[in-house]
Amino acid sequence: MGTIHAKEPDGSVMEESKKTFDLQNLPAKVQRVVVDGLGRTKDDLIVKEVQPIFEAKTFEDVSLKFSGVVFSLLLQ
Repeated sequence: MGTIHAKEPDGSVMEESKKTFDLQNLPAKVQRVVVDGLGRTKDDLIVKEVQPIFEAKTFEDVSLKFSGVVFSLLLQ
């Protein structure tokens, strides 16, 4: 459904390892959301629905808000 590109706080690309993170305190910021497969749907509707994702401050918050947005878009 989507791709997440993550970087370490110092700017280096994260290596896959067995690090553990506290997702409640891991800061995150959503800069862009790409929605594929829309033909006749008005952009205003989609922008209104995905707005909560941009307000998230932690990775856990992004994940929870993203799942809520996907659920609300599927119900329409």
